[in-house]
Amino acid sequence: MMKKRTVRGVLLILFCIAAMAMSSMTVHAALYRKTTAAVNLRSKANSTDKATIITTVPKGATVELVGRSSNYPDWYYINYNGKKGFVPSSYLTTTDSSSSSSSSSDDDDDDDDDSSGTTRTLAVNLNFRSSAKIDPDNIIRVLAKGTEVTVLGETSSNWVYVQAPDGKKGYVATGYFTSESSSSNKVYQTTACALNMRKTREIKSGNVILVIPANKKVQVLSEIDGWFKVKYNSKTGYVKSGYFKSNTSTSTVTETVAVNLRLRSTAKITSSNIILTIPKGSKVKVIKEASGYWFYVQYGSHKGYVKGGYFKSDGSSSDSESSSGTTKKTTANVRLRSSRSTSSSSNIITVIPKGASVKVHSEINGWYKVTYSGQTGYASADYIS
Repeated sequence: MMKKRTVRGVLLILFCIAAMAMSSMTVHAALYRKTTAAVNLRSKANSTDKATIITTVPKGATVELVGRSSNYPDWYYINYNGKKGFVPSSYLTTTDSSSSSSSSSDDDDDDDDDSSGTTRTLAVNLNFRSSAKIDPDNIIRVLAKGTEVTVLGETSSNWVYVQAPDGKKGYVATGYFTSESSSSNKVYQTTACALNMRKTREIKSGNVILVIPANKKVQVLSEIDGWFKVKYNSKTGYVKSGYFKSNTSTSTVTETVAVNLRLRSTAKITSSNIILTIPKGSKVKVIKEASGYWFYVQYGSHKGYVKGGYFKSDGSSSDSESSSGTTKKTTANVRLRSSRSTSSSSNIITVIPKGASVKVHSEINGWYKVTYSGQTGYASADYIS
């Protein structure tokens, strides 16, 4: 008698678990559909995180429609090659196939091999890029909120290959279409590291409103020149694009140093806190944005602070000998010299006044190579911010 009660109890628990699992989606009878473009199969509906990608389903593949998410009706639960997960419904044909073909087989017909695909609407102003990465050099233009684009494929690194209304093809970050947001007017992204929200699109002291912790959702309002305008905790401001999980190739943020840059043990300029000099072109892992205009980073096995504004994504030149560079301001009157030495007055070109704008090309041993009023020379890094 006790055994029967135990068996009944186990069966009841299993039934409850199964009922709970099915409650999050609406189940359909066995139906088959085709993908209109390459699309990521995800373990969670309404997700743009790389960690949720199970596989990429190619364009024209036949999939079994298992159910629909109750929380996100625009996402279907499907079976492809024995793998089950969620995809946006707009990536599937609207006409159900009555074919009895297996869900694990692909249709080799050429019907879906033309340039047509799924039409999606942008929920924010968004950079249209020539390649699938965050880079100031690959921006073709900004596509306005509400623009309809044709999706040609979704990559495994959270980028979507699209065709703009004028026929131009390129990439946009995934997660910024109206059907991927919680409503047609709101788009949310998750921060990949602690991130400063700023008053303006500038990395400078006194410009920080608050620090958004890692793994927090923020509402994205628009994108412009490598920055997102966002809303978090009722505050509105600007954060650097590329610092969201959907925009990174891994769970961390990687930046390229545009000039020779000092790695320091503290977030201030002194001669005693220098750990080493990071060579121009090196990659660093950004752990968090610190107060003011400093970043806490990892270079090799070393961790420390670097001044903001010297990453390639900030628009800094990767060529220290070119006329382009990062614009900074002097914090005091500082001498512009023809060489990196204070032992003689003969190398003084001019005195740069406090508050003047200079172009910084590189940093070496406590000196910046700068251009001021058409003259190029060296000035102490301690007096330029």
